[in-house]
Amino acid sequence: MSGYSWRFIVGMVLLLTNQIVGWGGAALFTYLGRKTGRKIYFAYGTAIYAFSWAMLAAGVFLVGPEGVKLARQLMKSYGLEALVALAAILAGVIVYVRFKKKKTGAGA
Repeated sequence: MSGYSWRFIVGMVLLLTNQIVGWGGAALFTYLGRKTGRKIYFAYGTAIYAFSWAMLAAGVFLVGPEGVKLARQLMKSYGLEALVALAAILAGVIVYVRFKKKKTGAGA
């Protein structure tokens, strides 16, 4: 990474993480809004999703056309693996929350 500037590195991080932040934040705050019934969580989810678009714009600005091409190549090569890993992590969290909820609900 010695050949890349900090601007390029920060831009690539923004480009490669904006979807995770946007969709993850929207999903998390939608879940919290439904669970608690507080509508403010839906606003937080919307704000996080909008922020992810700002991350995308800033990343494109920082890396330029060559960086966008590189980010697309990285997403194509590792996109499926990352999606499977994310799905496995989310499934694990959902299973954990479900079983924990049943365990605490049965004893009460």
